[in-house]
Amino acid sequence: MEFSEDNNESVSFDTVWVYLNNHFVSQERAIVSVFDQGFLYGDGLFETLRSYNGKIFLLSEHLRRLQKGAKRLGIIIPKAEQLEQLLYATLSRNSFCNAMIRITVTRGAREWQESSGEVIPTLVIFARRFEGYPDKLYKKGIAGCLSTIRRNAKASQDPALKSISFLNNVMARREATALSAQEAILLNPEGFLAEGSVSNLFWIRAGRLYTPRKSVGILEGVTR
Repeated sequence: MEFSEDNNESVSFDTVWVYLNNHFVSQERAIVSVFDQGFLYGDGLFETLRSYNGKIFLLSEHLRRLQKGAKRLGIIIPKAEQLEQLLYATLSRNSFCNAMIRITVTRGAREWQESSGEVIPTLVIFARRFEGYPDKLYKKGIAGCLSTIRRNAKASQDPALKSISFLNNVMARREATALSAQEAILLNPEGFLAEGSVSNLFWIRAGRLYTPRKSVGILEGVTR
C-alpha cells in the first residue's frame, strides 16, 4: 500500500505522526470532516492494539474482528495485509516499540442528511507510547463497581461489533469514576454478567476459570 507524508509542514523530533487516509500527518493536522458519518452518527468501528518490543500482540485476531465487523456494516476497508503494513508503519514513523495503537474506520464523509451516493471510508491510525500499568495495580488489583448501565441488546446494536458508538461504555466508566472505581462491570439486558466497560470479564471459582458465554451478548475479546 502506498502512502505519503505531508511535506508542507515543519516538524520537530517529538512530532507524533498519525496515518489519515493515505497520508502521514502530524497530530495537529490530523483533521476529519465534520460531515464524517463516524463523527455525526458513530457509524464506524475501531480496534485498540498493544505492541511489545515492536511486535503487535494478537494482530491477526484484531484484524479478523475488524474485517468481520466492516463487512457487516458494509464499509470497504483495506485487506488485512495492507492494514498490518500501515500499523507497523505508524509504529516505525513514531519510533515506538512499546505502544498502544488505535485503528478507526468510518463510513466516510457525505453531505449532511444524504443517504445515498458514493462515499470514501475514513481510516485513521495513531499510537501512543505505553510501557504498561504500574506494578502496584497487578499486586493490589483495582476497584470495580457493578454499573447500572446495561450492555447493548443484540437486536439493537450487537455488542459483538466494536463500534465507535461507545456511549454505554462511556457512561458506565463515568459511573465508576464517580464511585472512585477504576472499572465498571456491565450486565446484559437480562441481568447476566457481560463484561467490563473496557475489559473482558473472568473469575475463578473452586479452582476453575470462568468467562461469560458469547451468547450473553459481549464483544468477543481477542484475549478470551
